Amino acid sequence: MVINLSVTLNDIIEEDDILLSLLIVVFLFSKGLSMNENELPLKDSLTVYQAQSYYTKLLWNYMIKKQGETKTYKHFTKLLTAIFKAQSTALRFREFISSQATTLDGVEDIAPLMQTVLHIS
Repeated sequence: MVINLSVTLNDIIEEDDILLSLLIVVFLFSKGLSMNENELPLKDSLTVYQAQSYYTKLLWNYMIKKQGETKTYKHFTKLLTAIFKAQSTALRFREFISSQATTLDGVEDIAPLMQTVLHIS
């Protein structure tokens, strides 16, 4: 799933550093991508929404200017699908890591920092 997602994102990005930078910022503000399934929303959800909207609009305008409307519509559809796939993949990855750590009783073998990041104890 991770490899498939990486290939999809690579097709969308097409070695464009600016596009990649804008995508990373949009992803940063997207819910469901952290390793914590009970992630706390940022304190000011309106500000988060405004920031994500701003960077999404920048991304949209950049893509329109670079590749035209028709190709942008296709790429943006692929991008939305990739975001949903990333959220689904993150959920499955969290479940997998949690089950492996508890099943193998290997939590003590995982570095404390990684236990915090993965929210396992």
